[in-house]
Amino acid sequence: MSAFAVDPENKNPIYYQVYTHLKEQILGGTYQFGDILPSESEMIEAFGVSRITVRRAIADLEQDGLVQKRRGKGTVVLSRKVASDLSSLYSFSESATQQGDRLSYAVLESGIHKAGGRVGKALGISADCDVYELYRLILLNGKVAGVTRAYVPARKEWSEMLRSYDEHTSLFACFREHDVLIDYAEESIEVIFPSSEVRQALSLGTGDPVIYTKHLTYGIAGDVICYTDTYTKHDKFKYTITIK
Repeated sequence: MSAFAVDPENKNPIYYQVYTHLKEQILGGTYQFGDILPSESEMIEAFGVSRITVRRAIADLEQDGLVQKRRGKGTVVLSRKVASDLSSLYSFSESATQQGDRLSYAVLESGIHKAGGRVGKALGISADCDVYELYRLILLNGKVAGVTRAYVPARKEWSEMLRSYDEHTSLFACFREHDVLIDYAEESIEVIFPSSEVRQALSLGTGDPVIYTKHLTYGIAGDVICYTDTYTKHDKFKYTITIK
């Protein structure tokens, strides 16, 4: 346990000083995913504070999603969630990189086929039009965190772009690199119990929920240039929004 002493001159409450210290230790990597924090008794002795103070600090860390108290084990450090700001266009890879995490993809399926009714409706094209489909696992720091299936109209002028996807490709970055201009996006988010296909891909149990996002990206002509279904583990990602 790193050295820490409560500052009596600090205007912040004692519990908040303990909370801030532990949070800095977690975000700074002193305590990493899966580590067990020192016990309440150890913190009481080391920090010279009361049990109530320690419990309040731990409760705030739990509220932040940084730790979880587990019976018979102690307070476990959780993996950090990648936060994406819904008030601006974002990509998972860009959001992760900004937070110091490493995000990559593993391609499960890719190719061109007919859109079909559901995808055609989302893209605003007929069911018999060709679309490029890209089905990938989302890997956060090398571990499976989600699965995403993207559909892009198979336009002739995009043939080179559609061949350039690999495990590091961000759809937004790919559009930018090929001068495909994005105007805006629409996204719906809900917590659901996934299909057996998604559960298997993410190694989830039957009672495990996921965050499902439906994302429509619009070009400057007002047409949908990409439709994406994404399922992420609820403990790996979170979404924020800036309200002005």
